[in-house]
Amino acid sequence: MTSETLNNIERQRISKSTVLVSVLIGILVLSVFSLFYKVNVLEKTLEATSYKVNTLEGTLEATIDELSYVKALAVNADQYAHSHEIYSDSRLKVNISPIKDPLQAILSLNGVTFFWNTSDYPELGLSNEPQIGFIAQELEQVYPELVHVHENGYKTIDYVSLIPVLTEAIKQQQLMIVELQKEIIELRKNAD
Repeated sequence: MTSETLNNIERQRISKSTVLVSVLIGILVLSVFSLFYKVNVLEKTLEATSYKVNTLEGTLEATIDELSYVKALAVNADQYAHSHEIYSDSRLKVNISPIKDPLQAILSLNGVTFFWNTSDYPELGLSNEPQIGFIAQELEQVYPELVHVHENGYKTIDYVSLIPVLTEAIKQQQLMIVELQKEIIELRKNAD
């Protein structure tokens, strides 16, 4: 694939992602307003009818659980939305150096397929769909700067920052291919 094709694919992925994130944010905003309205109604009812306190406490707890779930979805959506646009201006950078041994590093990584453990961690708002990615603890051994600890204590991966590593690994591999092609041509000349 050419870099232009890869750029087009990336632009399409980002465009689709942006639309999906916009829809999710819209749904989340409506859900939050709906939940805040429910909380407001519950507070007024609680003030007016003291004999319903026990019943309303259960409803309030459910609403708080819903708000926690919506908050988790909002945090995930916000992280996803902002992960596609990152400063990269050379004027903002210092101590620039090439990525060392990118091919060797990539060869040491293990891509995996998985499902999120949504039953044990419903508050995180994780998808039930099949996923593809890396294990943060494994990636951290190779590129610790790409793994971060979220405020909730769980590790996250900056997948976008893997792109330069992959780019350099492909370039390194391409140089190896060109050298091998030259050797093959030379061997064929010598065989004749």
